[in-house]
Amino acid sequence: MNKSESFWDKTANTYDQFEKKDEQTYINIVKKHLKISDIVLDYGWGPVELQ
Repeated sequence: MNKSESFWDKTANTYDQFEKKDEQTYINIVKKHLKISDIVLDYGWGPVELQ
């Protein structure tokens, strides 16, 4: 495992909790910079909430 993978493995849960805490800010930023007609490729895997 390289240093980058190791770092994100250790900080992923903390990062997810930070992002969820301020979700409305992220929503506002997206709305400010994107139009409904824009096409976005989300290249990543965020937290998965299983029910």
